[in-house]
Amino acid sequence: MSCFKYKLNQNNIEIESTTFKKPKYDFENGFVIIKDDSNEIFKKFKYKKGKSLIELCKLSSEQTIDDLNLDYIKAVYTDSNKFKIGILSKTYAPLFLYSKDKNIICAIYINKDTTIDLLVKKVIETLKIKENINPQELIAIFAPGVSFSNINITSKERTKIDKLGYLASLKTSFDVIHFDVTLMNYMMLIDEGLLADNIILNDQNLFDDYNEIFEAINKNQSILTSIKLK
Repeated sequence: MSCFKYKLNQNNIEIESTTFKKPKYDFENGFVIIKDDSNEIFKKFKYKKGKSLIELCKLSSEQTIDDLNLDYIKAVYTDSNKFKIGILSKTYAPLFLYSKDKNIICAIYINKDTTIDLLVKKVIETLKIKENINPQELIAIFAPGVSFSNINITSKERTKIDKLGYLASLKTSFDVIHFDVTLMNYMMLIDEGLLADNIILNDQNLFDDYNEIFEAINKNQSILTSIKLK
């Protein structure tokens, strides 16, 4: 099986993605905070459905790793180059935001639940209030995922997505409802005022063929994608 590596250097940010033939870290998909000068993970957290969660947590340069309480956090951002923020993912494409004007990076763990919960919209609204960010200057980057962010959902979930106004992200085939998670998040970014030219949809081929994709899923292969201010 291939080992995929991806790098993006744009403006004042660096993004790296690497696949692992075996799970590199002993926890489920979600967020990690990575020390700037090594791959050592100090803290980990993930989206937990049904909990009372903080929408967005800021990591400031004055903080130390020990200061951080990352339980029940949905998304994280920082204006410090002290931190490298990583997302460990498998099926879903991680989403990163970069504010050119404020020099802020933000990491959002994308899955079915965070998408239906309109997390992207909530994060951008919070950034507008707390950091006075103009959505039109934001850059959004969907990093690679092991497979397509297209999953099957229930009729109840379909009804909820329809009521939210994102029916275009759904397709029904032979009574199976397909939900394009990335597309709905893309639509939310546009709704929040981001410019289409500032949204990067990663089209990298991680594997040589479909058999490798399914083999990666079956072996629980994950991708660690990290973002850092230069």
